[in-house]
This record gives sequence, structure tokens and C-alpha cells, in this order.
Amino acid sequence: DFLTPLGKRRIDGYVTDITTDLALDWLEKGRDPDKPFLLMCQHKAPHRSWMPGPEELGLYRDVSIPEPATLFDDYAGRGPALKRQQMEIDRHMSLFYDLKLVPDEEQGKPLKGINRWWESPLKRMTPQQRQVWDAAYASENAAFREARRQGKLPAGSKALLRWKYQRYIKNYLRCVAGVDKSVGRMLDWLDEHPKIKANTLVIYSSDQGFYLGEHGWFDKRWMFEESLRMPFVLSWPGRIAGGKERQQLAQNIDFGPTFLDLAGIRISDQMQGISLVPLLEGRAPGSWRDAIYYHYYESHAVHMVPAHYGVRTQRYKLIHYYEPENQYWELYDLEQDPQEMTSLAGNPAYADIETRLRQRLTELRQQYADDTGDLGNGAFPIMAGIASVKTLPEGWLVRANAWGGYLLQPLTSPITAQATLRCRIRSPREQASGHQAKREGYVLIAGNRPRQDLLRAGIDFAKREILIYGPNLRKPLARAPLDIDPTDEITLTLHIDMARHQLRATAKDQSITASLPPRWKNIRYTGYGASDTTTRFSQIQQLH
Repeated sequence: DFLTPLGKRRIDGYVTDITTDLALDWLEKGRDPDKPFLLMCQHKAPHRSWMPGPEELGLYRDVSIPEPATLFDDYAGRGPALKRQQMEIDRHMSLFYDLKLVPDEEQGKPLKGINRWWESPLKRMTPQQRQVWDAAYASENAAFREARRQGKLPAGSKALLRWKYQRYIKNYLRCVAGVDKSVGRMLDWLDEHPKIKANTLVIYSSDQGFYLGEHGWFDKRWMFEESLRMPFVLSWPGRIAGGKERQQLAQNIDFGPTFLDLAGIRISDQMQGISLVPLLEGRAPGSWRDAIYYHYYESHAVHMVPAHYGVRTQRYKLIHYYEPENQYWELYDLEQDPQEMTSLAGNPAYADIETRLRQRLTELRQQYADDTGDLGNGAFPIMAGIASVKTLPEGWLVRANAWGGYLLQPLTSPITAQATLRCRIRSPREQASGHQAKREGYVLIAGNRPRQDLLRAGIDFAKREILIYGPNLRKPLARAPLDIDPTDEITLTLHIDMARHQLRATAKDQSITASLPPRWKNIRYTGYGASDTTTRFSQIQQLH
């Protein structure tokens, strides 16, 4: 499915091939041949759930891909957050959706989580496509089932992890082989048009690195090398000398300034990156950056990677985990420990290095005007998906960098009978983000298990509704239209009736009701929530 100016368009075939077909068609027929052009041909196939094209399904069938040295990492020697993630091939990669096994009738009944969707992409195939797909995995799947029946691949065993790794890495590499083939088609087109090739810069890059079994993981997010490093390969015959590798530190914030510089356009002072043109020309300015800054915000979301920020120099890396449940530092000597297996934070032998890195980190945070990370000065011991919390005279300014971000604080006295909570929510400000801003603000309540049993009651300013959400943010427990202006400031009142086990939310004379979770005996936490926005809240008042 392709989104076009005329709406969604479905094209039959394999997406990598089709994307390249469309790009080549535009080069031939869609562009103005008398004007310069920028073409971005971007591929999704190496993304989960790693579905190879029909021409690549047979690749690597009879070979064993070497395992990374850290496949069986036990996360010792580093902070506790590494053990709390949910991105291990062993424990978190699904057999049916991710690894292409087919559940038998007995297995198919209780499927949970992402495994429930195992057949959704397959139903999009034509009968002929589905036949080719099923045949490609049939014998391996049968061999797996037989090995499990014989007890050779027990759950949690190294043997099972090794099987999962081989299935994952081969599908991933098959997807990449399809992309490589498409890149070759694009380069072939340039070879066939030598005048255009002589004046065309070709760049091959990605949006991040990816774990291919290192530390036992798949996915990305962490500041560790496998996901921090990303490919950046350039070709411009006659303008850039080939066969060269630059060791200077570069970042994707440098892309924009580089393109503008090459096009002869002034680089805006507001841009944070640096033009890479001097490096491409073989010059290395003495003032080139000595360190890069990284910040990951989206905590307690997909894969449960904690929020953290850090600095990386040519040799060292310092990471700060700053959430209430993860407050510690990690330091790595990349020359002595390239796989980042042992943190040196607090090691007396590295005390001077750690002090200098902390100072450099402070300087970079000031340089990029990143004041996130203090998170309300400890006022909220439980939070997720929150980038910043600033104290206001009348309340809090909360910036959420994830869908359903929240922060909670314990009540001084738990609510065990009836009570009323009141708070004002000012219309949230949209953020420039990779996601569409939801423009929602919520007051939250929770029982003894706050992460599992949250109830959110609040305002959707975009849809002009009052809503109550349970743990499932995709389906409200209750909702009703609300006559509001998108810039309004709304007083939200929550009436909690423990006897009836109900929550009533009221705003501008509109009320909705939802049941409290059955296990709740009291209300122990309150807080605020938002989605991809900055929202202003007044203090919550507890009115008995």
C-alpha cells in the first residue's frame, strides 16, 4: 500500500521491487529533465517482521551464519536496566509472527500478543504468492516441530536460541539482499546515463543501526555501538575520491547542512549539524567535533528501553540513565572493551576520564539546549514516555515524547471511599515529531500496580472529546463529545466511588463513567499524562 497525492494505492508485488520500480519510473518520466533533482528511494523490508521477497527466499538455506560473540550476554557488569528490556531474541521474539513458524490447530487457539497477527500479512498474498511462501519454510518448520517433539529444543535453552538466531538473521539478510539488488538497479540506471551520473551524488545510509543478535538482541534504541553507528556511504565520481574512509565523528544532523553546502545554499544558523563537505574533500578541520551527543526518550514503550543520554568520543562513552527507577552511570573504554561488556563508571583508574566526560556531556546538553532529564526534580517516582517536566507556579508543564506518556506520584493518604479530584488541563501544544501529535491531556489514577492498572481520564482537543482509557490506549472505556475550542483551558473533575467501583469524569457539564479494575481496593497514585505533546496542568486537588 502506497500513500499518494490521490490517496492510498495498492500495487501487487514485493514492496522493495515496487518501490524501486516507482523510483526508476520517476527518473525516466516523472522529473523535469531540465532541473536538478533529489530522489529519496527508501526501503522498509529490513524492518520487523523481516519478510523476504520471492527471489531471496532460498538464500542462505544451507549455510550457518556465524553467531555474534555476545549472543549469550547475561548483562553482568552493567546497570540493571539491561535486564529489564524486552528485545531479546530468546524471550521476546515471537515464533509465529517474527520467525515464520505456522501454529498447528492446538497452538493456534491460545496465541497471545504479537503472535495473534502471524497470518495478517500472509492474507494479503495471492494464492500463488502464498504457495511460494509456504513452500519456502515448510521443510524447516517440519524439522523444528520434530526436534521440539524429541525434546531437542526446550524452552529457554541455548539450542533454541541458536535456532531462533539462525531463522532471524537469515530472513534479515534476505531482506537486505533484496534492497542491495534494488540499489544495484538504481546504480545501473546512472551508468546508462553518464551525463547525469557525472553530476549526481549518491548516498547510501539508514536511520539507525540494528542489533543482529549482539547482546542477544534485535531492534535498536540503546546508545550501544550496534545501534548508535549507522552506515553512510557516498559516491560522486570526479568530485569525491573513492576508496577512502573518514574517521571523524559525524551525525545525521549533518546531512541537511551537507546537502545545502553542496547545492551552494546558505546553511541556517538554526541548524545544529556541520557540513561534511570538508571531510569529503579530504580536509579535516582542526576544529572538528571531538564528541557526539545522544538522547533516547521513549521509556516504558515498545521494547522497554529506558530513557538515557550520553556522550561518545573517539575512545570513550559515558551514558546517564536518569529515570527514578534507573538512576546510574555507565562508562566504556571502546578501545579496551569494544563490545561494551563492562562499565567502568566509578572505577578509580578512570576517575579523571569520567570527570572530563561528565563536563563534556554538560557542555553538549547546553550546546543543543537539551534541558530534559531532570523530570520534575524527583516529584514523580513513576513515569514513562516523558521527556521533560517543568515546575510552574500553578502546576506542571509536561512534555511527552511517546504515545500515552505519563508520570505518577503516590497519594499521601490512599482513597478508599468516595473522593473527588480536580485539575485544569490547558490545550497541549503540538510537537514536531515522527508521530502525529495526539493533542491529549489526562489525569491518571492507579491502584497498587500503577504500571499495569492505570486509568486515564482526560481531553482529546483534536477530536473534541472527553475520554476514559484503561491500560489499552487503543480503545477508550468511555467517550463523549465535548463542546470545546482547541485552545481552551478545561477543568476536569474525577469522582471516584469505591463502593460502586466506578470513576466518573466531568468537563463542561459532560460526564462519562467507567468501571474501576476489579482488584482495586483503593486509589494509591495520581498523576498526569499526554501523547506526543507539551501540556500544561494545574495541581491536582483532592476534594473529599
